[in-house]
This record gives sequence, structure tokens and C-alpha cells, in this order.
Amino acid sequence: MNGEMFNTYDDASDDYFFVTDHFFPWALNLSYPWVHPLERVDISEAYPQFPSWVTSSGESNTQWYMPENASSEKTAQE
Repeated sequence: MNGEMFNTYDDASDDYFFVTDHFFPWALNLSYPWVHPLERVDISEAYPQFPSWVTSSGESNTQWYMPENASSEKTAQE
């Protein structure tokens, strides 16, 4: 990993957390089959509950990633 890339563009990572400038994680590890956002669609537009899940440290909206909580026109749902 190249630490010189920290805090460039929309990165706000430090030595412990890898996050965007909105403090969204750069990676997700979900055990549920997930329907990803369409290309160039922000995750918070495709999954409106995602930002509050992030800002609550995972305490609220724990089912944000479920298909029924997604904006179907902004995800790759069939």
C-alpha cells in the first residue's frame, strides 16, 4: 500500500480507517447477496439508509443493504 495516497482526492483515510471524505468505508464485507449500485451512482443514492448506518457506527439501519431498502432505479436489480 502506498501511504502517500492518503488524503488525496476524496480520501480521508488514516493509519487505521480507510474512508472517503464523507467517512464512508472504501470496502464492504457483506454476507448477504448484495445488489450493487449502477455505474456512477453514489451508494447513498442507491441505498438511502447507508449514510445513517455509517454515522451511527452500525447501530441504526442495520438492514440498509437489503434489496427492499434499495432504490431499485439506482441499483442493478433485475
